[in-house]
Amino acid sequence: MLLHSHRTPLQRVIRFFGWIGLIAVLLLSGAAAYLFIPVISDPSPQFLPRKGKLQEIHITREWNTPVAVFSEITLVSNTGLRVQLTVNRPRHGAARMPLVILMGGYITGRHAAELIRDTHGIIIAAISYPYRGGEAQTDIDFLGSIDDIRQALLDTPPAVLLALDYLAAQDDVDPAHIELAGVSFGAFLASIPGALDKRFERVWLIHGSGDPAVVFDHMTAGKIKFGPLRWLMTRGFAVLIQAPYLRPERWVGRISPRQVMVVRARNDTSYPEASLASLDRALRQPYEIVWLGEEHIGARSHELIQQIADLIYDHITQN
Repeated sequence: MLLHSHRTPLQRVIRFFGWIGLIAVLLLSGAAAYLFIPVISDPSPQFLPRKGKLQEIHITREWNTPVAVFSEITLVSNTGLRVQLTVNRPRHGAARMPLVILMGGYITGRHAAELIRDTHGIIIAAISYPYRGGEAQTDIDFLGSIDDIRQALLDTPPAVLLALDYLAAQDDVDPAHIELAGVSFGAFLASIPGALDKRFERVWLIHGSGDPAVVFDHMTAGKIKFGPLRWLMTRGFAVLIQAPYLRPERWVGRISPRQVMVVRARNDTSYPEASLASLDRALRQPYEIVWLGEEHIGARSHELIQQIADLIYDHITQN
């Protein structure tokens, strides 16, 4: 409340009109969704061309711990796509090691590779999402960043595939044992590269769900109380970022006959039941649903992060 009291009259007016503009855009988008979504271009045919060919490799930082060697790397495609990743290699690993490419939370990004204490001799590579916009400080900033958000979402599958091209060619990577793990935000997008590239032996969807529009509605329920307005706004936002083409339900079934592992927390309130059920209906054999942990995973969930790493290791060694 003290923060609100320090706003100037001009700031209040700007905020008011920012909300009006945001509501207007999302309402119009939501109302038009069912009219225009059939003619909105499907972006998926552009994923592989956007990946392009690896043109530049920049190792920007390296450091050691008693058990691991870390490398921060920037990859550049001939299409202009740039991918930042951190690779966590066991310091005394085998000549050829399994690889897990990790798509973590948006904020954590490539630093997720640093959160696993014991990789059990597996190489972990985590990517940052290719978002090039600024941080939205106000509602007007958010409205202006929607196009950057959409582009970052569309660039994420090509970014993962470009990272895979680089990592699979490394001498210490076993190309027969490469897995993809999407965690939280990453779980919404991991099915796309998982379906497009059969070099991924297995795909992990960890603490995610389906139906992003329903999740947006759930996330904004405390801020926008009027249900019909919230429904139109969240559907409008989903259309603007092309979520109907990116939703995991559209892709996860295409991973079969490779395995999909779905990992959920028992008391995760981040997602409504409808979004979980939507993903479940799209799964195709072979798949497995595992309940692990109580709360939604975060960067400080150190014990849960290690439990998930242990689970992935157990499944790799079973092969």
